[in-house]
Amino acid sequence: MTTREEILLLGEKLIRLKGYNAFSYHDISAALDIKNAAVHYHFPKKTDLAVAILQSCHERSVKILEKNKYDNALDKLKAFLKVYADSYKHSMVCLVGGMAAEFHSFEAPVQRELKAVVQYITERLADILEEGRKQKVFAFKETPRTKALLVVTNMIAALQLERIMGKKEFTDIYQAVIKDIAA
Repeated sequence: MTTREEILLLGEKLIRLKGYNAFSYHDISAALDIKNAAVHYHFPKKTDLAVAILQSCHERSVKILEKNKYDNALDKLKAFLKVYADSYKHSMVCLVGGMAAEFHSFEAPVQRELKAVVQYITERLADILEEGRKQKVFAFKETPRTKALLVVTNMIAALQLERIMGKKEFTDIYQAVIKDIAA
């Protein structure tokens, strides 16, 4: 793994554990045992790091959906939700949830990239939900986009509430989301 990749992974982890505004390049350089200048070499400003982290998240989302494109809608939904379940297993909030609260403190490039990630995730999930409804494996009254937003916000909130209320809450919400959609 390259230094750049290590910085990206650690930066994302710090956002998901502490929040974007709660870590500095010093935290990254100390944890990776590199000079602060090495972090700045790869990402001159923290904005550059945040944009790169979001782009990496976007690329992973594309890969997950591409990998499962021939699955049935329920399996696609489960693959989509696995991202949140994996975050739960590592006691981390999702990247979008970790950054949403700090949205207005970001420079415009970070705001644009975060919006693009959220739009992509919402649109792809809406596609999965519509496909499942056509296959008669999903039933819901809302539009697919609204239902996608409800699913995403429930999963983001479940990860955040797990920190406060304990592990059981995430599992209950996760199962309820699937049950609420399944026909």
